[in-house]
Amino acid sequence: MWQGRGRPQSGGDQGASGGEDANGGWPPRVALRTIPRQQAWDVYFVEQPVLDLDIAWMADVRQQVDLPIMADESIYNLQDAMVIVRANAADILSVYVGKVGISPARKIASVAKAAGLACTVGSMESGIGNAAMIHLALSTPAIDAETFPCDIFSPFYYDQNILVEPPPIQAGRANVPVGVGREWSSTTTKWIFSGCVSTDISAS
Repeated sequence: MWQGRGRPQSGGDQGASGGEDANGGWPPRVALRTIPRQQAWDVYFVEQPVLDLDIAWMADVRQQVDLPIMADESIYNLQDAMVIVRANAADILSVYVGKVGISPARKIASVAKAAGLACTVGSMESGIGNAAMIHLALSTPAIDAETFPCDIFSPFYYDQNILVEPPPIQAGRANVPVGVGREWSSTTTKWIFSGCVSTDISAS
């Protein structure tokens, strides 16, 4: 349960609410003008408001706004997470298995928990990456998916999936796939690799 600053509202009394992802697109002065206006639209956190070139920029923005700040592009390893924590530059850390791997992601979450911060996960991968993110989210106490919903919506971007049976993601919920391992779709795999490697991956 979120016990940090700001006022996350993960739902529901006033209809849809969510976070805003600037993807590092605002100069600090623009972030300081823009973020306070978002509260009127029921935005309850802002993700990566400024570029990751200087953590001091994000720390400065965080100190001057009320909404929780999420770090995403600023985190690629455990050292990045520790720098953010020391600088008080974020309230939430976003971890991606695709960026850091499962074990490093759990270590980053442990750093966040020790510092009193929350974590969430995001995924732009296909089936295998989604399955890994779901396992990570459900097995890592620091990942507060109830307050900051996990960003695992890439299945809705693609009309092909590398898995025969994709992870069950629907109606805003994701469940852990049952059983050991996942079965690859040879048809989809050949389609994915046809333009860059070979149309017959069994030859490798």
